[in-house]
Amino acid sequence: MFDQLIGSPTGLISSTKTDEVHRPEDYSSAEAGYVYYLKTYRPTSITTVQAVAPGTLGTDYTLEGRRLEMKTGVNIPSTFPFYWKITYVSGYLAADLPRDVKMAVMVLCKAYWVQRQATGISSFKQDLLSVSYDKGIVESITSETERNQITATVQKYKIPYTYAS
Repeated sequence: MFDQLIGSPTGLISSTKTDEVHRPEDYSSAEAGYVYYLKTYRPTSITTVQAVAPGTLGTDYTLEGRRLEMKTGVNIPSTFPFYWKITYVSGYLAADLPRDVKMAVMVLCKAYWVQRQATGISSFKQDLLSVSYDKGIVESITSETERNQITATVQKYKIPYTYAS
């Protein structure tokens, strides 16, 4: 679980995100083709936009947080599929991953392991399977101290962003 949250291609360790899809309906008409909100944590460099390397054919860009802005707009493809594809590198280098993030993930992994039986269930029926949960999974597997540590860590590294509407 630790490897999945931190070391996997979608985790916090630096890796290449291949052909992330961005649909025109996710963006306002003013931003479409110019601005993209990347979906993974801490993007560091753009490899390609629509299979074109940045710096060629007028595809210069600025990258600020998860917001990628192209110098000149990229037209939506005229053939199916009708969306933009972006490949980029994001995440921390393994040596740079903050200690408190590692600690919070280890606390979660430990808690999941200790409580690997069904937890937080307040009722259960066998026939037609009806299960009710007492509280959220994090609340049910962690102590208040651990929960506060995880919440504080998440708030510290949280980068709010939304897709344009």
